[in-house]
Amino acid sequence: MNLANHDLRAWMKEVDSIGQLHRIQGVPWDKDMGGLLEMILERSKHPPALLFEKIPDARQDIQILCSQIDGIQRLALAMGTDPKLGTTDFIQAWRQKIRNFQPVEPEYVKDAPIFENRLHPCEAAHLWKIDSSKTKARDKDIDAITQRLVVE
Repeated sequence: MNLANHDLRAWMKEVDSIGQLHRIQGVPWDKDMGGLLEMILERSKHPPALLFEKIPDARQDIQILCSQIDGIQRLALAMGTDPKLGTTDFIQAWRQKIRNFQPVEPEYVKDAPIFENRLHPCEAAHLWKIDSSKTKARDKDIDAITQRLVVE
């Protein structure tokens, strides 16, 4: 089993090792994050995956990962194929993998890494110290951020 296509942390480590994960620190969510992301995606021929860290006015353990599989190498890692394959070879490898697909029975567990960051819906509102006076001009950024939050 290739951990990079079963675990987000392992996948991020692999993406980082091939130089396609860029860490960006200290970008305010309500001023610069959406614009910076849009600019990088529009101007880069092969945009990297972006990990926003140490976001001002947010809990310091909050990170936002963007542009995860916008490149063939990152997609290949996520799909469990060789990231060195070209586009045509990747498609062929993926077709072969699908032909031989064997479903795996689910394994139910009580403890796993996914449970490390559980929030009650009432707690989710406190992830960001959102000043409502800023939200009208930045609804697009807030929507983009909040759509990616997973709340139990």
